Amino acid sequence: MHWQGFIQEAKSAAKLSNSNIIQTYNLDKAGDLHLLVMELVDGVNLEQFVRMKGVPPIYQTCLFIRQAALGLHHGPSSKAWCTRDIKPQ
Repeated sequence: MHWQGFIQEAKSAAKLSNSNIIQTYNLDKAGDLHLLVMELVDGVNLEQFVRMKGVPPIYQTCLFIRQAALGLHHGPSSKAWCTRDIKPQ
């Protein structure tokens, strides 16, 4: 991705604020390296959780899906919506 596209994506992400979306704080460039400063979320991601504990029961899986859906739902009403960085983790 070129620098201007990176800047636009970072600005869009920074406009989103929701407990189910990781906050974007800043961006920078060091030579050819693009840097994005994002919120640190302590703990394990879903991929790590499944590796450690196995597939969760359906009620817990539904809770995880709900959290993701709430984060995704927050975006479309915002002009800053950006879906490039959604990961299963």
